Amino acid sequence: MPNDIPETGDVVIHGSGSDTTPSFAICAVPGPDQFGCATRGEAERMARSCARRSGVDLWFSEGPSVFTLLARFRGPARQQRQRTPSTDGALAGRRPTPARGTS
Repeated sequence: MPNDIPETGDVVIHGSGSDTTPSFAICAVPGPDQFGCATRGEAERMARSCARRSGVDLWFSEGPSVFTLLARFRGPARQQRQRTPSTDGALAGRRPTPARGTS
């Protein structure tokens, strides 16, 4: 995958509106705009929080196909903790507690 374009799930900020009243929109790739912000700073704070929480990269779009990477939060694939099977329902790593009246 090229390093100069967003991947699926990445968060992108793009400018909209006119030069006199700019506004900024935030979207996840691919998809429609999801949030609107009045300033770039506000858009960056909100988008950075979303990207960090989702573990994806943050981009600024300077045109239909011009992107600047702002932050990289995409890391190696997350590994799920594996649970150890238990034969009696006890927590993994603990000794089973005998039922009352048995030894």
